[in-house]
Amino acid sequence: MFAGFFDVDWEPVKRELKDKVLLPVLGGQYGTALENQEITLSFQEGAFYINYYEHRFPVRPQTYTRVLKHGIEILESSLTGEGPHLTEFLSIITAIEHLPPHTEKDAEKIKECYGKKRLSRNVFGICTV
Repeated sequence: MFAGFFDVDWEPVKRELKDKVLLPVLGGQYGTALENQEITLSFQEGAFYINYYEHRFPVRPQTYTRVLKHGIEILESSLTGEGPHLTEFLSIITAIEHLPPHTEKDAEKIKECYGKKRLSRNVFGICTV
C-alpha cells in the first residue's frame, strides 16, 4: 500500500529480484541456516511469520496456501462429510487465492482488500501489498 513512498529500485538488473527487497540478516548461507533450523515458520496474531533468531518477518499472504494446502488430502479424507470447519477452512483458502497480487497498484483494489482484512481479522490478516 505504501511501496511508492520508499526509495527502492523495483526494476533491478537481475530479473529474479523484481518486486523483491533483499534484507541481509543471515549470518551464513541460506541452506545452512535452514538445515540448522535457525529459520522457522510460526503462526501468530492471525498471520504467518518467518523467524530468524530475534528477527520476525511477515509472510506474504498470497503464499499462505503453500502452507495451508500441505497435506490437505489427508485432512479432507479424515473429516467425514461437509463439516462446517472444513468448509470454513476451504473458504479461507479460496479467499487467499483471490487476493490481488502483491504488486497491485490500483488504489481501489488495495482498499477493497484492506476492507476484507478488517472483516476477517480473527482468522487471518490476509492483505499486504
